[in-house]
Amino acid sequence: MIFTNLSGKTMELIIFIVIIFLIAGITLILGKTNYRQAVYKFTDYFSRRSAKKQQNKEKILAFLKERGQAGNEELRKHVSVSARTIVRYMDEIEKEGNARQIGNTGKWSHYKSQ
Repeated sequence: MIFTNLSGKTMELIIFIVIIFLIAGITLILGKTNYRQAVYKFTDYFSRRSAKKQQNKEKILAFLKERGQAGNEELRKHVSVSARTIVRYMDEIEKEGNARQIGNTGKWSHYKSQ
C-alpha cells in the first residue's frame, strides 16, 4: 500500500484533505450550504478536537508528575476518556519521551513520568 511508511501526523493530514474534498463535493451536489461554511465548520471541529486532545495529554502528564506513576484505569478516569483513547494518548506521550511504560500489558503495567 502507498501509505505504509507515513507517520501518524502525515496520515492525519492526508485524511483531513480527503475529507475537505468530500465535504466540497457533497455540498456542491446537494447545494444546501456553501462550500466555505462547510469547510469552516469541519476545520473548527477538527481544531477543537485537537486542542482537547492536547489538554488531556497535559492533564495526564501533570497527574503522572504529581503521583509518580499511574495505571491506564486511573489515567482514564482522571481525564474521562475511553480505555482505547487512553492507550493512544499514552503511546503518543511515550513516543514524545515524556513517560515510559513499566510492564507489558495487563493490570500490573503502569506509566512513570520522565
